[in-house]
Amino acid sequence: MNKAMIGGTISDYGVRLSYTPASKPQLSFSVDIIEGDYHVYVPCQIVGHNAEPLAETLEAGMYVVVDGKLSWKKDQQKLQVTAFGVERITTAGTTPHEPSPEYGRGSEPAEFNLGHARRPRKRPYPKAALEGSF
Repeated sequence: MNKAMIGGTISDYGVRLSYTPASKPQLSFSVDIIEGDYHVYVPCQIVGHNAEPLAETLEAGMYVVVDGKLSWKKDQQKLQVTAFGVERITTAGTTPHEPSPEYGRGSEPAEFNLGHARRPRKRPYPKAALEGSF
């Protein structure tokens, strides 16, 4: 079985989107894994339909977990991770949440200020469900 899962930050070089001769998108980046005083840079590559959406969302410095397999790049003579999936991980405190002014400070339903009174729905179910024409 060939399975690799690594976690670390995307290196300062960020991500690079390119296309194969067959016009498939490929995304290349390095993951910086810190072990004590040492930094290990692991090259990663994603080929296929996941490459373009990830190129728009991944940035240098993001903490990610990469799931894939080890593969050998003959032309570059190096080992890399061919990724099947990349998951962005955030830790507590990295994205501070400010309470929205329209909802007040708390999350209790009594404290919500919607600006209008809620009205009940006229029909509790969609019309097609009531008529049996689903």
